[in-house]
Amino acid sequence: ARAKAFRSAGLSTIRDLLFYFPFRHIDRTTILSIEKAYSHVKKGYTGELTLIGKVQESKVINYGKKKILAVRVSDKTGELDCLWFQGSEYFAKTFTTGQVVALSGKPTLSKRGDFQLIHPGFDKLTTEESENFFNTGKIIPVYSVNQFFKEANLGETGIRRIIDKALSAYLNFVDETLPTEILKRHDLPGLKETIRQMHQPDSLEMVKKSMLRLKFEEF
Repeated sequence: ARAKAFRSAGLSTIRDLLFYFPFRHIDRTTILSIEKAYSHVKKGYTGELTLIGKVQESKVINYGKKKILAVRVSDKTGELDCLWFQGSEYFAKTFTTGQVVALSGKPTLSKRGDFQLIHPGFDKLTTEESENFFNTGKIIPVYSVNQFFKEANLGETGIRRIIDKALSAYLNFVDETLPTEILKRHDLPGLKETIRQMHQPDSLEMVKKSMLRLKFEEF
């Protein structure tokens, strides 16, 4: 079923899989603890931020004729509530107790002083990924999960694992496509290194270099 999902998504070859790049990356240096984020909001911060925590509780609340999904997330420093006023029944199937998630959005304080994120963007992480993320400074790639992947029960974590295995087994078979002169002139990484850095980046700077290299690849 998963092989069929990849073919349906246009990933019919190993090359297609290696070139299925993430649309963004979660960088450890941009992550705040819930306590730190709360402190910033108390001081008047109104911008977006990213947090990582574990789901403690998920429930749908009847509010008049509307249904609201409330998901409580915590880390070692505190907790906050994530609220969805639209699509509550759909999102209710997404979260399970103990699940590790990365959340992005503009935090607010309710009239009672509760710390909240309204309709945040989110990415599911495994416990191993979150531990590596904080202990080693690893940058996590975020992939698009289309309907084909969902039908095959493949989320971002599953896609990351499959691509990691493909990199280990097949990256060395990738041939360079640009002349050495062009690579040197523009300080570009080779194609193998470009693919690796997009999926397993050492730094955001290397991601930027790799994206520039891919523009040359398109030309």
